[in-house]
Amino acid sequence: FAWQTTILEEADQAIEVSRSLQDLSEKRQANAAALTQLTTDQAALVQVEQYFQEQLAKIQLLPQDRPVEELDRWLVWQTVTQADLGPTWLPLADSFPDALQPASSYVNWLEKAIQASGQDLQIIQDQIAGLETQNNQITSKFTQALDESMGLSANLEIRAIENKSL
Repeated sequence: FAWQTTILEEADQAIEVSRSLQDLSEKRQANAAALTQLTTDQAALVQVEQYFQEQLAKIQLLPQDRPVEELDRWLVWQTVTQADLGPTWLPLADSFPDALQPASSYVNWLEKAIQASGQDLQIIQDQIAGLETQNNQITSKFTQALDESMGLSANLEIRAIENKSL
């Protein structure tokens, strides 16, 4: 009964391969969630950077030796505190100009903030590219494993029929 042995071996191998499908599927889901989060973070950071650029243009038009209006100052500060900008922004937030500082201090601070947001955007873009590459590799492995599993479930068990006549 060589054909029985062959069928059992092929089925067992297909089932074993199908077990890796679940792991690959979980990796794909985790990857998709990470990509979604990074894309959301990227969009939020782009908005923050655009706001900083708008404020920089506005403050550059003011007399540079006078303080910035309180409302403008608090709107910039509010953007910093409400955005989840991460630990790299803590030193920048700590160096936020005081109320009596001249507009030139805000110009310098906003230039640094725009530079920092640009760096953070580049990091996010690199992370997105890495996850997309990883996702393509996982998808390729998943497709291969799906073919090799012959459509069998990882929960299926194949046993030889013993002591039964056919």
